[in-house]
Amino acid sequence: MLTLPKLKKKAWRLYSIKRRQAEADFQDHVVCYTCDKRLPWKEAHLGHFKHHKVDFDPRNTRIQCTGCNTFRDGRLDVYALRLIREIGLEEVEDLERKAAQFKGYSRKELEEIIKLSTAPY
Repeated sequence: MLTLPKLKKKAWRLYSIKRRQAEADFQDHVVCYTCDKRLPWKEAHLGHFKHHKVDFDPRNTRIQCTGCNTFRDGRLDVYALRLIREIGLEEVEDLERKAAQFKGYSRKELEEIIKLSTAPY
């Protein structure tokens, strides 16, 4: 049986793959949310607005290039502005509240995320 941290890592890997594949165009490319760079989905990251909190909430995650996500710390200034424009201030504030109250994922929740992430489209 996997430890909870390993289970979360597996869930994140599968969730990220599914999200990046789902957003890929007919040439298997995606666009970085914060710089608009077009790149193959396999080279992209799934960035977070709130990291290690509400990781599996689709409102919280967007496609990012390595440069923005890793080397520019997610470009949270641009990320936040675009997120507010896209989903609205109330939804972003709701993410903030949920992140502040977050206590962690249970084994059952992570197993369900894995199940959904491996299900066909």
